[in-house]
Amino acid sequence: MAYQLDHIVIGVNNLDAATASFRQAGFEVTPGGEHSSGNTHNALVTFKDGAYLELIAFKDQKIEPEHKWGKRLAQGEGFLDFALAGSDLESEAKRLDSAGIAHNGVRPLGRLRPDGQRIDWLLLNPDNDTYPIPFLIDDITPRELRVPGGSAAEHTLGAGGVSGVRLLVKDLKQAAAKFAALLDTPGNEVEPVVEGGAAARRFTLGSQWIELIQPAPEASDLLDYLAERGSAPYEIVLTQGDAGASDGELLPLEGTHQARIKLS
Repeated sequence: MAYQLDHIVIGVNNLDAATASFRQAGFEVTPGGEHSSGNTHNALVTFKDGAYLELIAFKDQKIEPEHKWGKRLAQGEGFLDFALAGSDLESEAKRLDSAGIAHNGVRPLGRLRPDGQRIDWLLLNPDNDTYPIPFLIDDITPRELRVPGGSAAEHTLGAGGVSGVRLLVKDLKQAAAKFAALLDTPGNEVEPVVEGGAAARRFTLGSQWIELIQPAPEASDLLDYLAERGSAPYEIVLTQGDAGASDGELLPLEGTHQARIKLS
């Protein structure tokens, strides 16, 4: 299965406030609508490479603690999860079974856009309480209905796509084994660029990457983040135009609702 980064989920307390903040930071933000569950709604920051940021909030600011993302949002705004785009998720579910990666099976989800357009997709959600395995998504309706392009993907900030995602892990060897099974590649050992990182391994997805970082025992800030947010992404790197070879400056956290976003 040739996966690619689909989107990164950013939990916010108030969707209108977050939309305004991201627009002020230089992002074009598209209203997404209400999910079929009825308890969350979202807005999207889409990019030319097809990936996007999902700003998601519980309706009426009522965080549901029993919800997987509710537990993380209760710890504060910021990254909650991320997704890979795939296909034939039923076969992938069987492959995950063989690899010893627990999941809750393939299930349909959807949302109603503000313009009344209904969109639907399939979701395969691995158990990532222990390992930071992303969830998998496959569109039922045309993907362009879920992920708008054109002017929606034009940002005054200059961001053109998602270069990569970094995650903190307790045990790099064990976590890397799960990713190797999911992505069918062993990845490559790299020097951790995050201050306080002891070791890192990068998995390449075409022009994108996922990087796992194990904090050093004395890296209290990283360890605290890992304890609070578990398998949620730690930071992402966006491309600027055709760039993307190296990290850039961290965008102000108050403008990104505590999501660590770097622009190359």
